Amino acid sequence: MRVHHSDHLEDSNNLFLNVNTRRRVAAVILRRRLFVPGTLLALLFASALAHATASRAQDARKSRITTASGVRVRERPDTNAGESAKLPLGVVVEELEQSKEKAKVGTSEDYWYLVAAPGGAKGWVFGGLTAPFDAARREEIYQSIASERLANKAASFADLTDLVHFLDRAAKEVTRRDALAELEFARLNALGRSLSSIPIEQHENPTYKQWTTERDSEIVRRSTETSPSPSASRGRRRRRPCPASARATWDALCSTRPRPTAGI
Repeated sequence: MRVHHSDHLEDSNNLFLNVNTRRRVAAVILRRRLFVPGTLLALLFASALAHATASRAQDARKSRITTASGVRVRERPDTNAGESAKLPLGVVVEELEQSKEKAKVGTSEDYWYLVAAPGGAKGWVFGGLTAPFDAARREEIYQSIASERLANKAASFADLTDLVHFLDRAAKEVTRRDALAELEFARLNALGRSLSSIPIEQHENPTYKQWTTERDSEIVRRSTETSPSPSASRGRRRRRPCPASARATWDALCSTRPRPTAGI
């Protein structure tokens, strides 16, 4: 009887141990099952939070775009300060700081802005030569700059070539067809005016020659003479460049010698 009772106790203990072991194993498995989804949720939440923080930081950064050619980046907010860079038309810069008070430069009154430009240049630019830039409104901003620059009838050859280069870049960034068409028309307009501003006797000038060579695939050349002449009969007729895509538009301009224009 004693042996039987001992065996019974041993069986009971084994059963108790087996039940406890199973419970512990089940608890471990449950914790692991809960741990993996919980960890994934925590990682997803952290990623979303980091993305939201980065987006807010991106939104908090302000940008400006140059609205003139040869905008000087200065070491201090002063027209007498040294230059660290010179920016062409249509360059987007990051705004870092704004001067406390407005300053008057020429006939314009505006703030100075400390900016970081592409390529690492950093310094102050006068606000009257820039405008706020929002990437979501780039088409509207580009069209506004093109319209304003084309309205300047006294634009120099350098101003017009800078405008063409800006519109070359802008056309690659817009997606709306109507905006692209308007920018392309403005580009051809600026190209035609730049070509018509070249004096006939200075076509071989290195500056002008470089420009006509660069745009050779976009222009055609027509004679500036309307009647036969000895030079024409010898095949030495002088020709003026005209934009091929807008030849009809600029035919009259290319037929007459341009008047000198003053720089801005």
